[in-house]
Amino acid sequence: MGNGILILGIVILIGFIGKFFFNKTRIPESVFLMLIGILLGPVFNVVSGKFFIDNASFLISLALVVVLLDSGLTLNISKALKNAPTALIFTILVMLSTVAIVSAVTVLFFGWPLINGIFLGIIGSGTTTITITHLVEKLSVGKNTKTLLVLESIVNDITLITAVSILISFVLSDSGKVSIFKVIFNELVISVILGVAFALIWAYVFLRYIHGNKLAYVFTLGIAFIIFDGVEFFGFNGAIAVLIFSLALGNYSALVSKLKAYSKILIPIKADISIVRGINTEITFIMRTLFFVFLGVIFNTSVIKWNILLFVFIIVVAEVTSRYAAAKTLALLKPSFANSVPVITTLVASGFTSTLVAFLSIEAGINIPNLAEIVLLLVMFTTLWAIIGSAVLERKIAKYQIETY
Repeated sequence: MGNGILILGIVILIGFIGKFFFNKTRIPESVFLMLIGILLGPVFNVVSGKFFIDNASFLISLALVVVLLDSGLTLNISKALKNAPTALIFTILVMLSTVAIVSAVTVLFFGWPLINGIFLGIIGSGTTTITITHLVEKLSVGKNTKTLLVLESIVNDITLITAVSILISFVLSDSGKVSIFKVIFNELVISVILGVAFALIWAYVFLRYIHGNKLAYVFTLGIAFIIFDGVEFFGFNGAIAVLIFSLALGNYSALVSKLKAYSKILIPIKADISIVRGINTEITFIMRTLFFVFLGVIFNTSVIKWNILLFVFIIVVAEVTSRYAAAKTLALLKPSFANSVPVITTLVASGFTSTLVAFLSIEAGINIPNLAEIVLLLVMFTTLWAIIGSAVLERKIAKYQIETY
C-alpha cells in the first residue's frame, strides 16, 4: 500500500510538472502521463493493470461524472451562443464525415462490425480543449478562426458524450425491437428534464439550508453521482442528466440576471457555485492525470504490430480528411474562412474526453479489439500531427503573410 501511495503521489506531481513542460514544448501532459504509465506497467511491471481492468467500469463512470461536472460548470452558454452556430455546424460536419470514413474503412478493409466503426468515428472526431487552446494562442491567425477552434473543442465534450451515450443506449435497448425515436426521446428529452429538475432541487436546498457550507462541493458531487446512476436505473441517460444539471449550475449567474424580481433572493449561492467550480477543476485534473496513466499501464506492447499502427494511421487520415471537407464546406457557407482551411484541418489533437468515452464501449458490450492501444496511439498521433502541423503553418503564414478571418 505504501508503494501504491508513493506511486500515486509521484504520478500526480508528474501531471503537475507536465503542465509547465506543456507551456514550453507544446507537448501536452497527456503524452508524458501515458509514457509514464507504459513504463510503470508493461515495461517495468511496477504497477499491474489487472486492478484497473477489473474495476474499469467503476473508474470510468467516476471519471465521467467529474468531467461532466467540469464541462457544464465551465461552459458559459450566453457567450458560446454568440459564436456557437458556426462552431456547432462545423463540429457536426466533422463528426458525421469522420464516422462515415472510419466506418467504411473498418467494415470494408478490416471486416469489423459497423457499430465498431461508428464508435471509433465518434471518438476520432473530438479535439481536446487544453491542447487546441494552447496551439491556437501560438498561431498568427484571425480572432474568429481561433474562436471557432476553441469553441469546437469545448462543444466536442458535449457532442461526444451525447452521441456515444445515445449510441450505447440504442445498442443496449436491442435496436431491432425499440424505435430509435423512442430511444432519442428518452435519452434527450426526459434526461434533460430530469437534469433541470435536479438543478432546481440543488438550488432550493442551498438557498434554504446549506448556503455557505464548506462542504458545498461534496454535496454537489454526491448529487451528481446519484443523478448519474439513479437516472440510468430508471432507463434514461445519466450522463446527459448530469451534463444538464452542471450546465444549469455553471450558468446560474446568467439565469439569475434575467430574473431581476428574484435576484436578491437567488444571488447568495453564486459564491457556493464558484467554490464548487474551483474544487472540481482540481479534481478533474487529478482524474485526467490518473486516467492517462491508467491508459499507459494497460497498454499491451506485444500487440503493437504493423496492422494496428496502420489502422490508427488510417483513422488519423480519416480525421484530417473529414476536417478538410468540413472546413471547405464552412468556407463555402462563409467565404471569410477560406484562408483558415489549412489551420482548421491541422488542429486535430484528441484528448481526455475522447479516451474516456472510448471505454464506455466496455459497459455496452461493444467488443473493439486492442481498444486501449488504439486510443493511446490515436491521442499520440493526432497530438504530434497538430504540433508539427501548426509549427509548419506558422512559418508559412509568416513567410507569405497570409491573412485569416
